[in-house]
Amino acid sequence: MDSKIASTIAVTCLLLCTPTSFAQVSQETITAFERQRWETVVALLEGQSPDRAGERMLALSLFHTRNLDLALPAVIAALQKFPTDLELNNALLAMQLAAGDYTGAEATATTLENAGAVDEAAMGRAKIAMVRGDTREARTLLDGLIAADNTRMAQKAAGLLIDDLMAAGRAAAAHEAAQRAIARDPDSFYAFRFSKLRAVSPANRPLKYNVGYRFEYDDNVALLPDNSGPIGEFIAAEDSRHVLTGDILYRKGFAENWSFFAEGHLSQSLYHDITELNFTGVNVLAGIGQSFERWGWRMPVEFIHDRFDGDAFRDAWIISPGVYIKLSESLFLSFNGKFQADDYEFAPTPQDDRSGDVTGGNLTLSGRITDKFGFRTFINYNDYDADGRFWPRDETTYYLSGDYQLAKSWKLGLALQRRDMKYDNVTPPNFTKQKDESTDVFLTLSHSFAKVWSARGLVSVVKSESNIEGLDFDRNVYSLSINRQF
Repeated sequence: MDSKIASTIAVTCLLLCTPTSFAQVSQETITAFERQRWETVVALLEGQSPDRAGERMLALSLFHTRNLDLALPAVIAALQKFPTDLELNNALLAMQLAAGDYTGAEATATTLENAGAVDEAAMGRAKIAMVRGDTREARTLLDGLIAADNTRMAQKAAGLLIDDLMAAGRAAAAHEAAQRAIARDPDSFYAFRFSKLRAVSPANRPLKYNVGYRFEYDDNVALLPDNSGPIGEFIAAEDSRHVLTGDILYRKGFAENWSFFAEGHLSQSLYHDITELNFTGVNVLAGIGQSFERWGWRMPVEFIHDRFDGDAFRDAWIISPGVYIKLSESLFLSFNGKFQADDYEFAPTPQDDRSGDVTGGNLTLSGRITDKFGFRTFINYNDYDADGRFWPRDETTYYLSGDYQLAKSWKLGLALQRRDMKYDNVTPPNFTKQKDESTDVFLTLSHSFAKVWSARGLVSVVKSESNIEGLDFDRNVYSLSINRQF
């Protein structure tokens, strides 16, 4: 048992053994208690020696005013006189849970059960399971209480169960529980709230899609679409481009904790001047996953098809199994492996062929420090085993980003990325192995409006350095995008 509670019980026993003259409770006190004016009851009874009824009133009033330091010994003392009192036992159980005294809370639930208050005992055990993180046990108990003889208890249990299911993204199960609760008592206050639930909330629809437009100005259109290096003839070339995007997302849960997910992404960029860089990207992904109380796993399979100015550029297949761990309610750690097969359509010579295999992994830590501030950081490593001797390399990326909620619909973001590339090839005339280092800074400002629209402005600054002459470059990109969700 918690040491504080144990010492409180000892003090309470001493108090009970002290002879006292008892004062009868006034009508004013009784009226205040019936009207739930807890502060008034405490003011009228505190410092006195009330009779048994008054002692009970004072204990419960102290509990309802959240004065737990005084409420705990008062409730324990009152329970000596009213050992099977439901309100007193429920108050004690709530304080035991708050203090982390799960053993004491279990004992109080057993007291309720032995007193014939089976439903109250089940509610107490459901709350204990929730605090302990045993979601399955809590849901089972609450689900059973929806059929309880006490309709008020059934409505309270339904409320707790629905809140838990909605937080877990299980809108259909929450809707089913709501319908059962409404059928029990269609005229209750809870029933009105439950009637507003839908089987699939907008945030939990299985199918979502959106379209977007982005305008970008790029003062150095040098990078290849897979960010693997600069295109020499376009270093220092400036241009602006229009980018059209479309996304389809599908997620469907099945069985107890399994899910199937699929995604499709399409982008088309159109340059003003350098039309041979017009780029089309198609990305399709599908997989399954399983979620548990504190961890889960995913197994996605992805296909990528890129085109330059209408001509096929690259096809890639990627398998990236991953696992995540829920460190706390707002902190997640995840790891993903990567097995990729690249097939590039065009290479001037066999030495320039970048087709081959890529293996690697990603370790990510993300979460929210406060309601307004979130962060994400990861380390990503890839080993490129290309067919052409110019392209095999090791690539490590370090990333850190933070976002701050300026207002309800405005968010500011800042990110820093460092990418190190070490090539296996020896490059003339110095016959040294190529090493490239790239540092990127991103600043974003996002705004959501009219529920389904969002806009974002972005400024990115890139500085790339190489030990090979002529491959250093700087790049600044400014963009403004707008998206519509459906």
